[in-house]
Amino acid sequence: MKEKSVGILGAGQLASFIAQRLQARESHIIVYAQTESDPGIEYSHQVIVGHKSDKERLLRFFELCDVVILESEFFQVELLRELQEKTQTKIYPELSAFEQLATKKKQKEFFIQADIPFASTIEIKSNELPQETQFPLMLKKSYGSYDGLGNLIVKDLDEFQKQINNFSSHFSEEILAEELLDIDYEFACMLVKSEEKTEVLYPVDTIQQDSICHIVRAPSMMSEADLIKLKQYMNRIAETLTGSGIFAFEFFKTKDGRILVNEAAPRVHNSYHFSIEGLTESQFELMVRVALGEEIPKSELKYMSCSMINIIGQRNTENYHLEIPHIDLAIEMKTHLYGKKESRVGRKLGHVTIWGEEDTLQIAKHISKEYKI
Repeated sequence: MKEKSVGILGAGQLASFIAQRLQARESHIIVYAQTESDPGIEYSHQVIVGHKSDKERLLRFFELCDVVILESEFFQVELLRELQEKTQTKIYPELSAFEQLATKKKQKEFFIQADIPFASTIEIKSNELPQETQFPLMLKKSYGSYDGLGNLIVKDLDEFQKQINNFSSHFSEEILAEELLDIDYEFACMLVKSEEKTEVLYPVDTIQQDSICHIVRAPSMMSEADLIKLKQYMNRIAETLTGSGIFAFEFFKTKDGRILVNEAAPRVHNSYHFSIEGLTESQFELMVRVALGEEIPKSELKYMSCSMINIIGQRNTENYHLEIPHIDLAIEMKTHLYGKKESRVGRKLGHVTIWGEEDTLQIAKHISKEYKI
């Protein structure tokens, strides 16, 4: 049987984990990287370095691949569709579904179609707001924002008018304004969809600071009533998505009892990194299975409790070293550093997963507070 050439579009830490699952199949792995220091390059057999809009280099990449897995949503859908049609190289997640979730504005349109409630939202096209607008607001760039980048809280109209021109690049970008919610807790859920089967993975609780996820706990401790509501939402989402792939969805539970969807990602996601150790089939294994047309098994929790701590840059330096506090308890621990050449404040540099037969959340909070890097 001919060795299958699998391309990964993007070469960050997500590509690294996807590539490791492809290595287990002895696939020929080709990554499209934006720089020669991208961490995903380490696990590849072949690399093309180019900008995400470089049509000539992207075409060469697609021509080398039997199938392409998207690591990032920051590629233009129209360009991807042109490349797929020209080379007949299939992309996963499939572009029909990828397009539904490619920007935050498209996500809101998708959630309306799927009848999933979300925070009150308006699109900002000028420095004039509807008279009934209530502050504070969370401003979000529709395209290209992540980990708090591209988000801005404005407390009143005066602050909005001072900030909006620079934030929106003088309205050259799509900007959404959402009501700032009074949040009880946050959680995430992942959908795996192939041509033959749909699987919803166990939901997980997430602890965020400044719009960056710091801790994930699996499984979620949500109530049975909330779990039933979430399953209803995820079923509607699965029915509304028009293509195969793996898709992550973030949710809020508000203090007045509402469950609202926040954002989506048409790819593997940080909130399910714990799945490498914590589930019988990791999100990366499931993504590869979808792309290669393999059977999608049910992914079960392996432990009573599993938590993941993001290791986030605390200073700007090329010389960094992780120190984790000693834990004198009966838990297992695995550290994943992503091999990034440079630490920056707020940059995800790795993660630590812990698991055991008792709730691991308090230990995770201790590690998150005390680690140094």
